[in-house]
Parts: sequence; structure tokens; C-alpha cells
Amino acid sequence: MVLPPKLSILPIRTRPVFPGILMPLVIGGDKYIKTVEDVLEKDGFIGMILVKNSDQTEDKADNFYAIGTVGKILKKINLP
Repeated sequence: MVLPPKLSILPIRTRPVFPGILMPLVIGGDKYIKTVEDVLEKDGFIGMILVKNSDQTEDKADNFYAIGTVGKILKKINLP
């Protein structure tokens, strides 16, 4: 598998995502939904990084852990 040279990053606020695990993610917020839609139009690969403090609303580098996971979005389901 060849990864793209640039990855969009999705902050994960609940629990870490590990390689090789198939799991659903509930994505909220217009900015993150747009990111997922853009990724699906390309190759489906996305970087996921757990945030240290989930109460912090802004995406700042010091609030992310140094190591994340690359995943591939297989399917998107819109919920009401």
C-alpha cells in the first residue's frame, strides 16, 4: 500500500484508533465533515490523531499526541 504524500488530519476526541481495526467513527462539525468528504473524493486515506484535552475546542498542535494512525475511509453514512 502506498500512502499519499499529504494527509488530511482528523482529531479524535474519544478513544485512540489503532491500525488494523475496523471501527465506526461519528464525525460532527462542518469542518470535519467537509474534510471527510474531500478525502473520499481522493483516495480515502486520512490521518487520525487523539487529542490530549477534549474540552479544548481549537485544533492546536500542542493538544495532539505525537503519534497517530493512518486509516482508509471505507463508507460514509449520513445520520440525521
